[in-house]
Amino acid sequence: MSTAIRVYEPTPAIANHMRVGKLAINYRTNSTDENAIKEVYERGCYRRITFNFDVMSGEKWLDIGSHIGAFATYCLARGAQVTCYEPDTECFRLLKQNARRAVLHNIAVTASREKTLPFFKNRNPNDTYRGTIFGSRGYQQYAEVPNRYAAFLRTQKFDGVKIDAEGSEFGLIDNWLLPHTKKLVLEYHGTSKDRSVKNFVRRMRIIERHFERVVYPGSIEAGLKAGKPESKCWPYTDFLVFAWGPKPTRS
Repeated sequence: MSTAIRVYEPTPAIANHMRVGKLAINYRTNSTDENAIKEVYERGCYRRITFNFDVMSGEKWLDIGSHIGAFATYCLARGAQVTCYEPDTECFRLLKQNARRAVLHNIAVTASREKTLPFFKNRNPNDTYRGTIFGSRGYQQYAEVPNRYAAFLRTQKFDGVKIDAEGSEFGLIDNWLLPHTKKLVLEYHGTSKDRSVKNFVRRMRIIERHFERVVYPGSIEAGLKAGKPESKCWPYTDFLVFAWGPKPTRS
């Protein structure tokens, strides 16, 4: 087991909350927590009106990488149930405050069979929503976190699955360690470790074997087919992939 190294001293104070309708969502002052809330509630990042993709009342959702609960509170506000997995203990403390009616698990869910995994954070203590099991430049190990091999999800059923796991989505897709679901939305992270357009296209083909419709930035694959170098095809930021309409058979 790696030695746990805490690099966040002091932790940003939990000194404020944001009003969203009837909700008061707690967040850490001077941190990216506020951005995470605005992404869900102001910019509507996990819903798309153009193809009627949203959380609906009565649905059951799985949230992998719940952070402080911006998406989880959105599910609850929409009248849906939500089960959350978040390995970061500091984020989980806020998640418990913000999404009290959710089913909460303070654990990572990955394609690894290890019982614990090293967890890395940005050296900037105000960057709170990019914790990852993959170390990279600008990151330092923060702790060991408990982990559960995601194969157990294959036997479960949800109406929707949201994944924002800072690179862990790669293994979940590659090995298809996901539950039966009608809708899937995930943030695809073009990390320095796996910044490959070819790998991205391969993973989209895997998702397309399970869903009738898959939507992602078309410029990526179009650029590759046009013979452009991968560096010219890739977006400068992480991006979302939406999938819905489960196929009757699973490959």
